[in-house]
Amino acid sequence: MKFKKKAMASEMFAPDTIMFWIIYGIVLGFVAIYFVIGISKLGYNQAQIHENLESFFLKQRFLKSANCFASERENIGINVLDFDKFNEERLENCYRSDASIPAFNLVLQSSDTNIDKAIKTANWNPNRVLEQRESPRNILVLYQGKIYNGVMVIEIQNLR
Repeated sequence: MKFKKKAMASEMFAPDTIMFWIIYGIVLGFVAIYFVIGISKLGYNQAQIHENLESFFLKQRFLKSANCFASERENIGINVLDFDKFNEERLENCYRSDASIPAFNLVLQSSDTNIDKAIKTANWNPNRVLEQRESPRNILVLYQGKIYNGVMVIEIQNLR
């Protein structure tokens, strides 16, 4: 079977585009690898189970539950801590403590209103060192009918 010169030239790759396709394949391979690694790390972070899961959920209760310190007013919004609720009596009602569960010391500070108040659970032992100190968490504080910026630090003893 004989081919004409015109047919042979059109069926073959042009010599000047071969380098482009090689570089294109290499770059596409690196992009695919980067994409797979990125997706696997993202999925791993979403499925990660926190250490000390019980204390993690208890900390969330302090900050988000209206039974603890969160404000119940409708026109304020969510995740606002009510300073009038921030006392040891309310903490004891919100979190029944005994020796078998973690002890908490909550420190609330606000430079806008000069608030510096600490409360602790009944099982907090001042003679014992704390086992974990959370990094300061920025929160909103409802104080005398107005909302101010504040910081809450949560210290934990008796971790399991």
